[in-house]
Amino acid sequence: MVERLIKTHGNTEIKRCGYTVRMYRGGPLHKLFFIGKGADEGYIIGTTKKAVTIQALGKENLSE
Repeated sequence: MVERLIKTHGNTEIKRCGYTVRMYRGGPLHKLFFIGKGADEGYIIGTTKKAVTIQALGKENLSE
């Protein structure tokens, strides 16, 4: 269900270390949250795009 949410309603993305991470942005303007897919095939919910991206890429991809 989360995978479909990101694919169909993924309304933001960020590029880091040559990778593009697509994610869903939701919540009220004063308390946004982001949902993305992690490197370990799990899902991440975070309060910033940067935090979700770091977890999504995993440590091995950040060192490149």
